[in-house]
Amino acid sequence: PIPTLHVAFSKELVQRFVDGYKTDSQFASIYKSSPDSPEGWDPNQRFFKESNGLLYFRDADYMARLCV
Repeated sequence: PIPTLHVAFSKELVQRFVDGYKTDSQFASIYKSSPDSPEGWDPNQRFFKESNGLLYFRDADYMARLCV
């Protein structure tokens, strides 16, 4: 089975994360080029965006890690 991570934030906090990704020197280009929510799970993609806009990284064990 694919490992899962459950995250629950207020809409305001999610928006602050998304705004931060777009302006952060490390995350801006990654955020722009990352695919939206992985409907067809692709293990070759290390970064992906969830439907709410949060950015995740898949580690070596394919566990999703929230980018902060």
